[in-house]
Amino acid sequence: MPKKNVIFEKQYDSFTSNFNQKLNVSSASAGMYKVRVNDGARVSVKKIIIQ
Repeated sequence: MPKKNVIFEKQYDSFTSNFNQKLNVSSASAGMYKVRVNDGARVSVKKIIIQ
């Protein structure tokens, strides 16, 4: 996945199946963004809209 306007990126060494991370998007411009989480075996992508 090409990086365009990355507003947050962090790598975790490990996590359980119940992953929870709050994102501060207060500095992001209005628009649609994709949140991508990769656990090494699977990738989950969700769209979020900031108004």
